[in-house]
Formats: sequence, structure tokens, C-alpha cells
Amino acid sequence: MARDGRERIVPLALKVGMLTIAVMVVAAVIVATELARRERTSLVESKRRAAEQVADLFATYDSAALAFADEAAALQDARGLASNHDVVFVAVWSTEHGSEPVAVVGRFPEHTTRPRATSRTLVEDASLDVVRSIRGPDAELLGVALVRVSLVPENRAYQDAQKRIVGAVVVGTLGLVLLLTIILRVLVTDPIGRLVVAARELERGARSTLVSRANDEVGVLARAFNRMANVIADRETALRATTQRLQGVLDNMGQAILIFDSNGEIEDERSREASLLVGPTGRSIVDVLFVSDHGTFVEREAFEVWMGAVFGHDLATFESLADLAPTETRVSIQGSERTFNLEFKPVVDDDTIERMMLLATDVTQERALRADVARKDEEHGKRVAAMRRLVAGGGQVFVRFLEGAHFRIGVSLESLAQVTDADRRGVGEVFRHVHTLRGEARCFDLDTIESRLARVEFCLSDLRTRSDERYVLADAKNEIQSDLERVSLELRAAETLFVEQSPVGAAILDQVTVRKSDIVALESLVSGRADELRGVVDRLASRPFGESVFLIAESVPRWLARESKQALLAVEGRDVPIPPALARVLPGVLAHLVRNAIAHGVEAVDERALHGKSEQATLTLACETLTTGVRVSVSDDGAGFDVDALRARAESLGIGASADLLALLSHRISTRGAADELAGHGVGLDAVRTELAEVGYSMRLASERGGGATIFIEPSVIG
Repeated sequence: MARDGRERIVPLALKVGMLTIAVMVVAAVIVATELARRERTSLVESKRRAAEQVADLFATYDSAALAFADEAAALQDARGLASNHDVVFVAVWSTEHGSEPVAVVGRFPEHTTRPRATSRTLVEDASLDVVRSIRGPDAELLGVALVRVSLVPENRAYQDAQKRIVGAVVVGTLGLVLLLTIILRVLVTDPIGRLVVAARELERGARSTLVSRANDEVGVLARAFNRMANVIADRETALRATTQRLQGVLDNMGQAILIFDSNGEIEDERSREASLLVGPTGRSIVDVLFVSDHGTFVEREAFEVWMGAVFGHDLATFESLADLAPTETRVSIQGSERTFNLEFKPVVDDDTIERMMLLATDVTQERALRADVARKDEEHGKRVAAMRRLVAGGGQVFVRFLEGAHFRIGVSLESLAQVTDADRRGVGEVFRHVHTLRGEARCFDLDTIESRLARVEFCLSDLRTRSDERYVLADAKNEIQSDLERVSLELRAAETLFVEQSPVGAAILDQVTVRKSDIVALESLVSGRADELRGVVDRLASRPFGESVFLIAESVPRWLARESKQALLAVEGRDVPIPPALARVLPGVLAHLVRNAIAHGVEAVDERALHGKSEQATLTLACETLTTGVRVSVSDDGAGFDVDALRARAESLGIGASADLLALLSHRISTRGAADELAGHGVGLDAVRTELAEVGYSMRLASERGGGATIFIEPSVIG
């Protein structure tokens, strides 16, 4: 690899050129050697023929000297032959002198023996020996002549020819290689180089196109690359768009989504929330989840052990250890403390966990909202408990407090409006009212009102002692006025809560405590009268309907739990006044009717679901004023009465089945198989009718099978 990260390559032209040179050199050596060998062979052959001709002439010419045994003549003839510069030596043997030559001229080698008397030519590397028999006129063998001719000139010529041939071949080879290199560069190397450059541009993300009109393999490769580049570019565009959409989805999910490996290193791909969680320099998931301010060393070490236990293993191992992973962390982001719920999802490769996805959900606002709701619920519970105590202990005191509080706030606002820079006497009057109201609010556990009035006191105290510019007074008056108006609203809320907790509803705001003996005395005084005074006394003796249902509302949840049923109790007309006689018996009557509705009317949860009803039934206690008196009703949206079952039960008991439904119910007939606290032995309804009749009231029943039932309690005489 090069320092710039690019791969070092050997050019194709250089490879082809080197290979061509190697091949051509080998071929040149072979050709040059063969040509030189042939050249030498030709030269040696020419030299041999010439030497043989000369040797033949010498043998013929020298035969006379041997025939007459004239050694001097033989020597003279040999010298004449040796005068040729190519002749190395000449030796002549006579048959009469044995193995010793009779004439020797030139560089005669020692230990040279007499050759056989045959005509032959022996070619050596540096010379050739020509042996010729010397015969007389009658073909008689006279001797043998040996002529050694030098081949040095021929060898020198061979070497020169070899050099010339090798040089020519080398020059031709180099020229051919150069030409081939140029051709390769033009036709192959340069197009491939452009292809490499385009590929690198494509690698960097740039869109590149090769221009090639060649109708060969390189042109086909270039066009294939262009098609591939276009496909890659299109796919990258689609992938980029998909990635952007996916990133947008991840960012809009509001979760911190990231992936880390077995070393805890966090990958670059992450959601926007994850970037906030990780921060600009955070790379390790351990450092992100366990900062020194929050994560203890033990927790950090436990998480690292958990990572080592799950990474490199299968899903079964992860599932068995998933509960040991941390589920929450607190991180400081941009100066604010944020809480995240953690969920780990394994990323499996070849059945082995190699990476881990973390889904971190910011629950800071949810936790804060829950804490705020819990705080408000606690405050509301305290206020409800306080209101119930007030109701139980006599609500008239709290009603008088409310009336006095609204009066004090009204007076304070009027006095505050008259305060000026020149005349601040009204500040003291406002302060007295606010201070008194604050003390009264403390007595009724109205903490919010008390704290707000304390702030008003501080502003008023500051206002009495300051003498700044006019706009300062205006600002202070606006702030005090805003707080007093807010206190007025909170008093209205407390009044609403007080009414809601009252068994008689809004009627509690219009009640005062009177002696029962006084009411009895008034009734005796107006006995027999039918004027307006009698009406006022009757209203004083009446009790709100809410008082009759107060204890029932407290008991209904317990009755429903015993029957494993669900129902909501609704009360209407809490403040409707009930005549004294009816008010005396009504609580027991209503308790029996409600228990009977729960036992017989309201279905079980699964039965209601089977009939397409909501799981929670509705029980309604209502009271309304008629021209003839009041009418009370008890209704439910349950199963209604099974008239056929009631009549069959009546026949089995020997009771006339033709009676109306309410009459059957009053004849001690029960459709429930067993008696308990809620469902009596069929005797409760008859007792209720008797008790109501004694105070001048009767019952009327309206029922629809599957649609519920309603029992009306009305005056016995109508009209």
C-alpha cells in the first residue's frame, strides 16, 4: 500500500513489455545461436573443401619425392604447403621409415602418431586435420600426409556473425517491444487507467462516465462500467433517500437508538436523540450509561460483566440474562438532568450476538408529570379529606368562611384601587383583611390559598415602606390584584369540591343549624293550616335527598366486590328536599333496592360482554319534585326481571301467576337459589312496600328483559 492509502500496481504495459522482452531475448538467443552455428558450419565446410583440395594436390605432388625416397624434396614440398598462413603444420610419413615422419613443417604437436593410410578429414574446434594417402603411379602406397588447417579465422568470423545477429535481434526485439508497449498503452493501458480513475471517482461518490467508441473488449468493458456506474448511482440515490427517510423516522420517534459492539464502541449511525445522549465525544456505551455522578462502580462493572456474558453467544443466552441488563439511566444533557428507560435488542450474525441495539426512551417529562400528578393527587386527597371532615362536622362553618372570604377579597380589591402615591392609607386596610383571611385559610387546610396570601402580605408590606416612581406602585398593585383574583378562583374551586363531597350537593351552601325541638314546635303550631307559613315549616322539616344516599354510596363498592361485579353509582337531585316521614324510612328502603339491583339486576362482567354491554354497569338514584310531592327512582341497566321464571316460581308455590310483576315480587318469591347479605329469602321487597305504605308512598316497577329495571317510589295518592 502507498502512503496515501492507494494500492501500488504494476502497469499492464510494463508487465507485457517485460514478458515480451524475456520471450524475445530467449528467441533471439536461440535464433542467433542457430544462425551463427549455421554460419560457422558453412565457413568450416568451405574451409574443409579447400583444405581437402590442397591436401589432394599435395599428396599427388609429393608422391614423386617419396617414390625416390628424396626426403629433402618431401620437406621442400611440405614447406611450400605450409607457407599458407591457414596451414598450422604439415607432416609426411613414408612407408619405409616406420612411425617417424620424413618431413615436418610448422607447429607439430608432440606425441602425434602416424595416421592410418586412409583419406579422411577430422574437424576440431580450432582446426581441421586432412589425412591423405600418397600413392605412386601404379597405386602403390608410398606414405601418408597430415595437413592441419587453422579454423581461427572461421571462429572469429563466427563470433562476429553471432554478435551481429544477436545485436540485430536485440534491436529488433526492443523495437518490437516499444511498438507493442505503445499499442498496449493506446489500446489497453490508457483505457484501463481511465477506467481505474473513474472507479476511484465512483468510490468517492462522484458520478463518472467513460467515453469509448472502440468496438473491442475494452469498449465493451467501458460500456459495461458506464451501465454499472449508472445502476450504482441510481441505487445510491434511492438508498440515500431511504436512509434519509429512515433517519427521519428514527429522529421523529423521539428515542435514542444506537448500536454498539462487544467492546462497547458506539457506531456512527444513530438517531438524533442518540447523538444528544452520546454527546460529541462519547464513544463507549459504558461511559455514556455510567457517568461518575450517577453510575456507581459496582453498576458499571456489573454491566461490563453482562456484556461479556451475552456477546459471542446465542439468543437463548441473551434471553436468560436479559433481566440483568440495566433498565434506566440518568444523563446530564445540555445542563439538564434527563432520565432514559433502556431496552437492549441483540443483533445476531450467524446465530451469534455480535452487536447490540439500544433503545433509550426519554421519560423525564413523563416522570415529572407523574410526580406532579401524584403531588396534585396528594393535595387533592388532602383537600377532599379536609372537606369531608368539614361536611361531617357541620359545613355551616366552612360556608360562613367562604362568604366572609369573598367579602374580604371584594373589599380589598376596592381599597387597593384607591391607593395612590399620595394616599396609601388603603394599604393597611387591605393588609388587615388579607392577614385575617390567611389565618382562616390555615384553619381549613387550604395551603395553596395560604401561601398565595402570604406573598400578598409581603408585597403589601413592601408597598407601605417604598416611595419609588409611579410605575413601581402600578406594578405592585397589578401583582397584588392578580394574586387576590387568583385566590378568589381557588376559593371557588374549594367551594366546588366542598359541594361535591357533600351528600346533599349544593344545598349544603343554603343550610343552617336549627334545633329539632324548634322544628317540632313549629309543626305543632301550624298543624291544620295550608298557607304559606305551613309550606315554610314543611321545608324546614325536610331533609335533602343526598343525606339518604350518603351511606349507600359508601357501601356500594363493598357490595359490588362481594358479587365480583362492576358498576358506577350515579346520584341525581341531591339537594331535593324530602318530607320528614319519607326521609325517616328512605335510607333503609334505598339500601334494600340497591342491594337487590346488584344481586339480581347487574350481570357479571363476562355476561355483560357476551351481550355487547360495557363491563361497568350503571346504577342511578334520582329524586325529583312533582306537583303532588317527590318521586324517587332506583334504576339499573342490567338484565331486567325474568317474568317467566317468576310466574313459574309462583305457580310452584301455589300463588296466582296472573298477578302483576311487583305483586309477584312482594309475595316472597325469589329467583336466586341461595340467600346472602344482598339477596334475602324473597321477603325484603314485601317489607319495603309495607314500610313505604305506612308513610303514604307506594312503588311502581318498569322492567325490560335485557334492558334493565326501574323502581319508582311515589306518593300513594296522585291527583
